[in-house]
Amino acid sequence: MRRICGVRVPITFLIGENSHPFFHTLHRRMVRAVPAIRSEVIPGAGHLVHADAPDAFAMAVCRATTRPSPLGADQ
Repeated sequence: MRRICGVRVPITFLIGENSHPFFHTLHRRMVRAVPAIRSEVIPGAGHLVHADAPDAFAMAVCRATTRPSPLGADQ
């Protein structure tokens, strides 16, 4: 978790609604550790979000790559 706190680029964490509880626990820990992290739960998807919900995954990636960075304009 220490390494993720030092990342200086925008991070988006996509998680499937039906992912194993371990991944939801990890997700919550990361969001607490890195306040600027972007987070999105993909409804109806399991751990393999890209395979379970490809359209929702693609839209989430587009949103993540087109929004302004919460880290500031120089990041």
